[in-house]
Amino acid sequence: MHHRTSPAGRVSALIAVALLITSARAPGGHPVLTGAVMCGYQGWFAAEGDGAGLGWQHYGFRKDGGCTIDLWPDVSELEKDELFESPLKFADGRPAPVFSSGNQKTVQRHFEWMRGHGIDGVFLQRFGTTLKSDRQRAFNDRVLENVRSAAAKTGRAWALM
Repeated sequence: MHHRTSPAGRVSALIAVALLITSARAPGGHPVLTGAVMCGYQGWFAAEGDGAGLGWQHYGFRKDGGCTIDLWPDVSELEKDELFESPLKFADGRPAPVFSSGNQKTVQRHFEWMRGHGIDGVFLQRFGTTLKSDRQRAFNDRVLENVRSAAAKTGRAWALM
C-alpha cells in the first residue's frame, strides 16, 4: 500500500470505463456529447463515521483482515477531513485510510482531477437494489447531489445511469 500512483492512475482507480461518444446535435438543438470522453462514476464507497450510518460500504473488509475491492484508492492528496481510518493497517501499524463518496469535498476533488486530465464528464451509476432502504437511498441521493454540484463547478457533464 506504499505504492504511489500517477494522477492518471488515481483517476483510473476512481473511474470504471472511459467511452468516446460520437454523435451529432440532437433534434431540437439540445447539446449532446459529441467527441466527449465520458466515464462511469460509481460513488458507492461509504465509510464508518461518514454520517451515512452504512458502515463500510463497497470496500468489502473481511473478518480475516482482507478486503474485496479491486483497487486500493490513492488518498495521498486528500486532506484529513476527507479520510476515514479503515480496519486495515500499513506494515508499520498505522491505519490505512480510505474516502467516502458521501463527502462533497472528495467528490469535488475527483471532478477537479477529471478536468485536469481531459475527462469531460461521468455517468453516475445507481442500482435499484441500493435504493431499497431509506438510509441507502439517502446516501445515494447525497452522492448524486455531490456529483451534480462538482460537475457544475468544474464544467463537467454528468448523467444518471
